[in-house]
Amino acid sequence: MVDAATWAAVQSLAAEYWRRVDGLADAPVDALFIDAGWMDYGPIRCDGRAQIAKFYADRAVREAEARSTTRHLFSNLLIEPVTNGRVRVFSTVHVMAGKGDWPLPARAPSVVGDFEDVVVEAEPGVWRYEGRRARIVFVAEPVR
Repeated sequence: MVDAATWAAVQSLAAEYWRRVDGLADAPVDALFIDAGWMDYGPIRCDGRAQIAKFYADRAVREAEARSTTRHLFSNLLIEPVTNGRVRVFSTVHVMAGKGDWPLPARAPSVVGDFEDVVVEAEPGVWRYEGRRARIVFVAEPVR
């Protein structure tokens, strides 16, 4: 079991990650990873912050051009200690997505996935992703 300060810091890291992914914060997503960080989202693999930065910059352009909005909701957060300053994090993510002007029609989540992350204390009190792995469990039919 992790202490309360670690739990709060890791939960805040996850919340900030999804805020940035959804365009609700101006800060870059890759800054939440260590330099050698990685992402494995099935067909998408990024190694290092430069590749992660490019992936999210390209995603932002695609979403702006398509007038897309996403909201990622994470739940079932479980944090397991690995070693001092290193934890494994499990969560479930539900994705709501739509195109056009707000408010968008509500539909079932477009994707539900399980995440397994490795998070490290990059410096005292500052936690960052070493890696994130997603396994997609459900995918809705495309919105037309």
